[in-house]
Amino acid sequence: MRPFALFFAVMLASCGSGSPVSGLKAPALSAAEGREDMDALASSVRRLYGPLRLKEERFQLKLDDLVRDAAAGIDGAGSDADTYAALVGFLGRFEDGHVSIAFPGNATGVKSYKIDAFLAPAQGHALVAQVGPTLAAFGIAPGDELVSVDGQKPYDLLPTFKKYAWYANEVSDEHLIYKALNRPFFIKELVPTAPTAHLVFLRADGTTYDANPVWTKVRYATDDADLVTAPAPGRGDLRFSVPNTAELNDAARGTLLGFGKREPFFLSKATRAQTGLVVVEPNEEALSKWGVKRAQLVDKDGFAVFAALYRHAGKTVLLVRIPSYDSTLETDDLLKGYKALLEQYEGLADVLVLDQTHNPGGKIFYATNLLAVFLKAPARNMVEHVHADRRWVATFKEWAGSDDSAQAQGWRNQAALVDQALDQGRELTAPMPLVGTETLAPAGDYHWKKPLLLLADELSGSCGDIVPMLVKANGVAKIFGRRTMGLGGNVEEVVTLPNSQAKVNLTRGLFTTYRPEGGYGPGDLVENVGVEPDYPYALAASDYRDGFAAYVKAFSDAAVAQLP
Repeated sequence: MRPFALFFAVMLASCGSGSPVSGLKAPALSAAEGREDMDALASSVRRLYGPLRLKEERFQLKLDDLVRDAAAGIDGAGSDADTYAALVGFLGRFEDGHVSIAFPGNATGVKSYKIDAFLAPAQGHALVAQVGPTLAAFGIAPGDELVSVDGQKPYDLLPTFKKYAWYANEVSDEHLIYKALNRPFFIKELVPTAPTAHLVFLRADGTTYDANPVWTKVRYATDDADLVTAPAPGRGDLRFSVPNTAELNDAARGTLLGFGKREPFFLSKATRAQTGLVVVEPNEEALSKWGVKRAQLVDKDGFAVFAALYRHAGKTVLLVRIPSYDSTLETDDLLKGYKALLEQYEGLADVLVLDQTHNPGGKIFYATNLLAVFLKAPARNMVEHVHADRRWVATFKEWAGSDDSAQAQGWRNQAALVDQALDQGRELTAPMPLVGTETLAPAGDYHWKKPLLLLADELSGSCGDIVPMLVKANGVAKIFGRRTMGLGGNVEEVVTLPNSQAKVNLTRGLFTTYRPEGGYGPGDLVENVGVEPDYPYALAASDYRDGFAAYVKAFSDAAVAQLP
């Protein structure tokens, strides 16, 4: 595990490649091999899963019962589909978006059954967000509502998807609606029974039409990425086999397809025209002051620091996008780039809108140091109850190395605290900071002085939960949007199952905001709960169809309302 990182490794029904042998048709697993994999999975959960007791209490579970049920499913398995369903379904009972399992293949070589379109949830409606070229003849348009698939309403399928795929709360889980047209091979009750699907759509004008496209078998060898994959080691973002944000149509931006993307999801043709916004960058003089060159802030997708200025209600709004808290670029360079940008344009702006919607998380060091730019006084930091096990002891000692810095000594102290918890037979340690101390100090070189509004949503997870959590707990700013995802701990790859070769990630602790008075309880934890906004806004069908114009007006009104 890498220091300072909390990854968003969300489980999406094992559609990740995850192995150098991806694409090969694997021999079918025997019942004995499946049981051996189940034993390894159960052992890892029992020894290393931080939220285990919380989940047992919250969802009225017993680990031994879950293991017994999964083993029975494997003993009665007639195919890899049955075995994989048992393994995935076992993990699904924990409803933890940081838990994932990624299989490199199966005996059939088929990974999923797909219709070439992507769906978005909108207050109980399944809207078409993106349409592939293979559906051009059917006239399916972004913004149309999918009424039924082979006679079934998409939302009626959601409980079945949620047995085998999950985020962390019911708000985020609605995004699993995309699986109505992208079905993992092991959900046997939803495997297509005919070569074509019968789809019924509803247009915005109230007219309906049918389409009968072919179900495509997605094979490991031909589609390595599927629609969403588990993260590569050391990365906190999800990967999508879709175009860059600029190439997405407007309706696709408010979905998983816009997850972790450079531009704000709401930056459509309609909102560009509505706001008249102008994209801005820090100039060479501003960057030079902070000791960073423009080339250090450019990756394969272009300039990494996205910002824009626009007018609203007679005021100037500076919009700054934080797509994730991870990057291929150096964290220190990115922090300098944001400081250069904010310092240069603070004089022009009346209020700042900081957009961390669709944010998959990343490095806690990056997240807290960026937040420090907006602090006017010392604040309570993020702390974590870590699972009491020898692996954490070794991790903290590895981070400390032979360094004699205060941070390294802090990690040695944390290793000692884990040791102490082990000796006392406790499952979790007392809350401890993974980075820094219990107090988060304002940035010493620059801090933003104008009013601030933070945008967050149900696709903000992990560090995308932490920043809103700390903003709200410390009264730094108001939050606009929806409840965050509730990915409440750091995640680590813990095991490769011996026979299926599936790679498994588990959550290793539970984070919260430091409380000087102590007395932490389940209600203080972010896991499955997330962070509630001060200004709630749920996207409706009209938002996707109209390019999010109402959404932008609503948060702009809220931003201007922060002014004295």
